[in-house]
Amino acid sequence: QARKEWDDSIYSGKFPPFTRENIASTFRNLHGARDDIFDRGVINVFKQLSWDYKTNRPFAFGKRIVITRMRGEIKPGRESGGGPTLGHVVHDSSARLEDLVRVFSILEGKPEPDHRGGIYFAVSAIKNTTDGDAKTEYLSIRSFRNGNGHVTFTRPDLVEKMNRILANHFPGQLPHAKGTL
Repeated sequence: QARKEWDDSIYSGKFPPFTRENIASTFRNLHGARDDIFDRGVINVFKQLSWDYKTNRPFAFGKRIVITRMRGEIKPGRESGGGPTLGHVVHDSSARLEDLVRVFSILEGKPEPDHRGGIYFAVSAIKNTTDGDAKTEYLSIRSFRNGNGHVTFTRPDLVEKMNRILANHFPGQLPHAKGTL
């Protein structure tokens, strides 16, 4: 969202003069707001989930989520000897999962991974197979013929950190842990 606002202001010509002072000020402001920007990113990824599935809990990340339209229309594929393929990967869906991977990386203290070998590549690689599973460091993705993807988080500790970010911004929405009031 912040990136879109930035792009819109640049394309519309609504930006301060290009001076050393303005550049330094912009980067100081971005650096000072980095925690808030990160938290907004977690919240935006969370808001983009479909709540049509019981695994997508409307108050927290669970151990698994369902991504609608992970893949496009499934057609008989020439590449697989005439058998059906799993369909092409929808860029918006893979981008949402890339956002989650970036969040996990940052929460773990690692640099953001290069997206060019990420989710889109991993899910595309299984297009012409009968195996609908793709795995990355943080996610296990199961593709289905209806185009949906079931994404299981492999790091519950990082999911808990994301849920704490949500709880800080939406107090009282997360259920209490077992044994607490």
